[in-house]
Amino acid sequence: MFVLVASLSSGGVLPAGAQLSGSLLAEAQVGNIPYLDPADLTTTYTQLNLRYRQQQLAVSVRAEQFYSRFENRNYTELTQYALRYRGDGFRVRLGHYYDLIGRGLLLRAYEIPGTVLESQASRVRQGFYRDLFGFALDGRWKRLRYKVLRGTTLDNTLPPTLDDDVRRNDLVSAVELSYQHGPAELGGAFLRNNFRDDFQEYATVYLNAQLGSRWSVYGEVAQEVGRGHPLLDFGEEQAFAGYGSVNFFAGPLSLSAEYKHYKNFSLSTGFNDPPAVIKQHTYLTLNRSTHVPFLFDEAGFQVDGFYLFSPKKRLTLNVAQTKNDLGGGLDFTYRELFLEYSTPVAGALSAKVFADYAQDPFKQEDHRYTGGFTGAYVFENTLAVSATLEHQWIERDAFRLEDGTPFVEGLHNTVVRGSVSKGDLRLGFVLEATTDPLQTDRPDTVPIETDRRFFTGVSLGYAYQNRHYVSLFGGTRRGGPACTGGICYEVLDFSGFEARFTSKF
Repeated sequence: MFVLVASLSSGGVLPAGAQLSGSLLAEAQVGNIPYLDPADLTTTYTQLNLRYRQQQLAVSVRAEQFYSRFENRNYTELTQYALRYRGDGFRVRLGHYYDLIGRGLLLRAYEIPGTVLESQASRVRQGFYRDLFGFALDGRWKRLRYKVLRGTTLDNTLPPTLDDDVRRNDLVSAVELSYQHGPAELGGAFLRNNFRDDFQEYATVYLNAQLGSRWSVYGEVAQEVGRGHPLLDFGEEQAFAGYGSVNFFAGPLSLSAEYKHYKNFSLSTGFNDPPAVIKQHTYLTLNRSTHVPFLFDEAGFQVDGFYLFSPKKRLTLNVAQTKNDLGGGLDFTYRELFLEYSTPVAGALSAKVFADYAQDPFKQEDHRYTGGFTGAYVFENTLAVSATLEHQWIERDAFRLEDGTPFVEGLHNTVVRGSVSKGDLRLGFVLEATTDPLQTDRPDTVPIETDRRFFTGVSLGYAYQNRHYVSLFGGTRRGGPACTGGICYEVLDFSGFEARFTSKF
C-alpha cells in the first residue's frame, strides 16, 4: 500500500485554465476467508486515478495493482485511459467510458466508486466497474438528442490477470435518438452486439414525460429484432423487456409504482442491466436478502411511498412482487412488504423502526420476518452516538430430515451495530449472530455444526478536510450478497485486519 502526496501551485506549473485532479484508494489486508489457509494471508490493492482538464479537453487514466504471496494473482495494469472533448452542443469520448441506453434495458456501463470486487474463484481484488472501450459521440441539436457509440464491454466477473481479449468478448454498436416536445421526450435506440462469430440485434423505444407538477411517467419496451424475430412479438421464445414507472408528488405525500417484464433478456455476458424493481435497503439483513432479477423470465411490480408528518417524522411503505416462470411447472413468486417509521423522540434523540415480511422461493425461504430499530443522539459538544438492532427469522424448507422434521427450527440472523463519532473521528463496532447451517457448518470438518456462529468487528475511521479518509477494521466480517446503486455483487467472508486509505486531490 502506498500513499501519494501531490502539490500543484500557481505560477506556471500548469497552463492557464488547466486543472489536474485525482484520487487514490489503497487497501491492505492481513487475513483470509475463515477456515482457509493461510490465515495470515497478506494482500494489497491500490487504485490511482488522474484527470487533466484544459478548457474543453480532458484526459484521464486509471492504474490498478494487486499483490499477494500467490504470483499468479498479482498484477499491475493501466486499466483505463480516456480522452474527452466537449464542444458546442456535443461531446466526443475515446478510450474507456461509461454509458446508458434508456433505463439500462439494452446497455448499462457503470462504476460503483470506492467498492473493491473480489470473487471466490480468482481471489483477486479489483475496482468495481463495467465500462466500454471504444468511442462515443453524443449531443443535442435543437430538440433532438443523439448518441452513437461503439466499444467492447468489460466482463468484470473475470480478473485483470487475464488479457483483454478474454475479458472483452462483446463488441457493441448502438445508435440512440430522442425528440423533446414540451415536457415529453420520445426516443428509441438500435443496438448490435458481435460476440465472436455471431451477432444479435436489439431495438428499444421509450417515452419520458412530466405531467404537470405532480405526475411523471416513463415507459420502455425493448426486444430482439431481425433474424426471424418479428416486431411486437412477445411469445415464449422471443427476447424482450418492458419497464414502466409512475411517480406522484403532493405536498407531504410521495408515491411511485414500477412494473417490469423480462424474457430471455440477459444479453451475452451481461452488459445490460434493467431496473430491478425491488427496494434496495440500507439495513444489513435486508440488503443481504435483496432479490436479484432473473432476466430469463421475470415479471413483477413495486409500489413505494412515504408520508412526511413533519420535516423529521416520516412513514415509508413498500410492496413488491416478482414472478419467475422457469418452465416445467416451476413457478417462483417473490413477495415483500416493508414498513418504516422515523421520528424525533426527545431533544437530540431520534429513532427509526422497521418491519419486513418476505417470501423467497428462490432461496427456499417460505417465510422471512425481519425487524429492528435505530437510535441516534447528538450531544451539545458534537459527540454523536448511534445504535442499530436487527433480527431476522427465516423458515427455510430445504433443511429437513428424512422423516420431514425441520433440521433447524427456523433460522435466526441478528445484527447489532453501534458508533461513536466526534468531529472527523469515528469508532464503530458490529456483532452478528446466525444459526443458518450454510454459515454455521465448518467446511474443514466432516460433522455438520449447528451451533450459533458469531461475527465481531471493530472499526476506526478518521477524515481530514473531507478529502482524505483512513479506516481500520479488525475482527470477522460476514459476507454474502450486497447491493449498491441497483447493482448486486458477492462479498466474501473475512477474518483478520484491514486498513484503507482514500484521498481526493
